[in-house]
Amino acid sequence: MRDSIEVLCKNYGKIGGFWFDGMWDKEGEGDIWQENELYTLIRKYQPDAMIINNTGLHKLGETGHPEIDSVTFERGNPAPINREGAEKYLTGEVCDSINNHWGIANDLNFKAPKTIIEQLSRCRSAGANYLLNIGPKADGSLDLMSLAMLEVIGKWMELYGKAVYNGRPFWYKEGVSNFAIRSEKNIYFFCFDLPIGGSENVVSGDSASLSEFKFEDFVLPVKNIRWMDNGEILKFRQTETDLYIAFTNYEYGTDFCVRVAKGDIYF
Repeated sequence: MRDSIEVLCKNYGKIGGFWFDGMWDKEGEGDIWQENELYTLIRKYQPDAMIINNTGLHKLGETGHPEIDSVTFERGNPAPINREGAEKYLTGEVCDSINNHWGIANDLNFKAPKTIIEQLSRCRSAGANYLLNIGPKADGSLDLMSLAMLEVIGKWMELYGKAVYNGRPFWYKEGVSNFAIRSEKNIYFFCFDLPIGGSENVVSGDSASLSEFKFEDFVLPVKNIRWMDNGEILKFRQTETDLYIAFTNYEYGTDFCVRVAKGDIYF
């Protein structure tokens, strides 16, 4: 394997990263993968390349080796990474598949768009990347379900992509779905399970308005808050320690799975 990787390192220009998988396959058999030698080889030829070694389903967020640049949360929810005292900035990545298998499989159990959009959102709460697998066919084409799913995610990204790409971890509470991330000048509030407004005869589920959502220990001064999708201004109040936002319901005929509001910050 090292011989093959040396060929890649030497002959194909600057490489962004190496993503290894399957380390658990021979767990308990000593230093069979010889990580020190492998990573030393990569650093020799490609010092700036990211090194990622997927830890599998049962070691979510574990580093495993000091040369690792990104931890993995396979099919799991990411957690904020404690970087105190770290020698370098360690990133995170959630890897998941569009159904229950990797690659092309005889698997009709596709995830719902809501599930994928929620997971993508949670990745941003922890500052993690989202790796979503779809299985191409032998000729490189994609099945209709995968194409449709990517189109749905694309529509959501058209509305909230700036928050996804610009926001960095800021406010997160264990066991709480809603969270906030921030850029230099803005704060982005991600709201889950928002009701749909409308008559009880046509709206399924509880259409009652949400009460104020409390962001505890939120001291960043906010000027204004509005939904990113329609620009509606949201009412809020702020104390010395907390921020309360009155998230409004979706208008009837609208549901974005996860809705994002954008706030301007006082400087």
